[in-house]
Amino acid sequence: MMEKAGIPRSHFRYVLEHIAKGDCIFFLGAGAGVGKTPQRTLPTGKALVRDLVSDMAITNADYLPLPTVSHYYEIVNDRPTLDDFLRSKLNSRDLRTPETYEAIVDIIEHQRDSNPSPLVITTNYDLFLERELDLRNIRYNVFIQDRSGRIDEFWRPEKDTEVTLYKFHGCLDKVESIVITDEDYIEFLCGIFGESKIPYYFKDLVQSKSLIFIGYSLLDWDFRVFFKSVEEQRKSNKKKHFAVLLKPTELSDDVWLACKEFWLKKEVRIIEYDALNFFE
Repeated sequence: MMEKAGIPRSHFRYVLEHIAKGDCIFFLGAGAGVGKTPQRTLPTGKALVRDLVSDMAITNADYLPLPTVSHYYEIVNDRPTLDDFLRSKLNSRDLRTPETYEAIVDIIEHQRDSNPSPLVITTNYDLFLERELDLRNIRYNVFIQDRSGRIDEFWRPEKDTEVTLYKFHGCLDKVESIVITDEDYIEFLCGIFGESKIPYYFKDLVQSKSLIFIGYSLLDWDFRVFFKSVEEQRKSNKKKHFAVLLKPTELSDDVWLACKEFWLKKEVRIIEYDALNFFE
């Protein structure tokens, strides 16, 4: 990673040092799946909305969030049809592995002998991280969060694991785990808040390392739920955290500044940079 124009040098140095030491956890959102070739990249939430409403009588769909449109689609059709739609859009052989995923696996390759092994948390359902790890013969374990909150609180990765993937909103390999509709989010939120709804292994790691959020908006429920359920419970050993994102076009400079100050109070520093180019 070369030093980036526009990123405070102190932020860049901190991130680079902690990545090198294996002292950070990457938390990947939908924006991390956007590639440089639009025709071969994972679809954005807006693209999925457009495809979902193409055979439903819904107007002004661009203003509706993906969970709401997914909920309508499930009601009009059924859940297996929604699952098939997700497989067709997120598991196509025409898609290529996002460059951000490749860059993160590059980092994992240099940390594969570390103890504990690296952890990547993602709310994405696709299997491209797993495929990239397979291509490079990196041993990994995957933990898929049950959206109802039923989990093995004492789960740990196998001893020879070189990286652990925590799929916080489910996975295409286990479609019943996927959190995408309004109803799924309600079930997930009811399940995730409470005692031991996240394995202790992940809680301990998150509470001892820096988090780097890639591909999120600070208004995303994914980002905020995880931070509330795990990070804000930490009382000591405060670490700096970072979110790599650009200023949303709909926000004025004053509102954006207020948002950055709000998250700074929670030890999250905003790096105003495009996620796609951050690792170059």
